[in-house]
Amino acid sequence: VQGPHPAGNVGVHIHHLWPVHANRIVWTISPYGLALIGRLLLQGQYDTRQRIALTGPEVKKPCYYEVLGGASIKPLIANQTLNDHVRYIAGNVLTGERISAEGHLGYYDTQITVLSEGDKHELFGWIRPSVKKLSFHRGIGLLSFLRPQANYSPTTNTHGEARAFVQTGVFERVVPMDVLPMYLIKAILAEDYESMEELGIYELIEEDIALCEFIDPSKHAIQQILRQGIRLLQAD
Repeated sequence: VQGPHPAGNVGVHIHHLWPVHANRIVWTISPYGLALIGRLLLQGQYDTRQRIALTGPEVKKPCYYEVLGGASIKPLIANQTLNDHVRYIAGNVLTGERISAEGHLGYYDTQITVLSEGDKHELFGWIRPSVKKLSFHRGIGLLSFLRPQANYSPTTNTHGEARAFVQTGVFERVVPMDVLPMYLIKAILAEDYESMEELGIYELIEEDIALCEFIDPSKHAIQQILRQGIRLLQAD
């Protein structure tokens, strides 16, 4: 696989090799899942051991742990964060789920991410010129495009609240599939079943449009909306 995320997503590969539709289901398996089945068949053991990564800008020393599936994160994060005002995420920053400091990893989680809580208000916000904030858009004050190779320390701050769902054309730039994510999301919100199917909802899951949520200037929960649409079709 070559190219930036989401080039490595299994959904992208399925789309280009054997597209899913209403009458076609494609099954996938992770390397951990394959190893689990192999050990079960060869050794007769249901062994859920896996290696997980502790990551994020608020971690003192990123590292790996070998744990059992569904392990508590409490002993893994002990004395590992730079401060106490952080958010723990089971998974990665794009598709992970917020958990407490005493929470547990989900069945498919192989990563713990720790971010600083972005609940501080900034004077003039995004209008004030800065090269320290990562942005996909070239806004008045968001000048990160001047440092394309720079490293950033993201927080949970969304730099704004949900607002009118405007047509921008940027979603298509981060989804390497023959779908129209903006129109699909609007069809889901309108509960337009026919349009949802025609616009390719069967080919997408949350991770495939996670970047859309990250760059969305309207600050909507795009992944949650997609799951809502999938559930609507399943219930129909």
